[in-house]
Amino acid sequence: MELPRDAQGEIAPLLRAPAAVIAGAYVVGLIVGESARPLSAEPLSIAFYAATALVLAPFVLPSRWFRRAPSVLHSWMIAGAVVASVRAAFMAGWLFPRLPLASWIVKLVLDLVLVAALWLAVISNRQSVNRQSANRQSVNRQSPIANP
Repeated sequence: MELPRDAQGEIAPLLRAPAAVIAGAYVVGLIVGESARPLSAEPLSIAFYAATALVLAPFVLPSRWFRRAPSVLHSWMIAGAVVASVRAAFMAGWLFPRLPLASWIVKLVLDLVLVAALWLAVISNRQSVNRQSANRQSVNRQSPIANP
């Protein structure tokens, strides 16, 4: 099913929106969790926050910031989605013997939703980049005589 050209440009931001919401919720959860931690617990390191920001930033930043180099945004989004996928797989294996089954399943499902939203944003961004480059090429191929 082929969408009209006007609708194609509007779908990529809609598919990136869930990833942005989830990334923002993850950051809010980190902040709330850190502020509610027991005093005896070790605080999270600055490196952990920096790594989290590095992974989640491309899903929250506007695409228009990357118009000159859309491949930078796309590569950054792929790297972030890969890191989130590896982390989800590691946490699923590491937490399995440490949590009750019901809690582990909830954690697994929430991680899968996060990773699915991130990959959906990656795919929609790639399709948007491909459409933009195809549009630029078609504009460049038009005859100057046809468009005075």
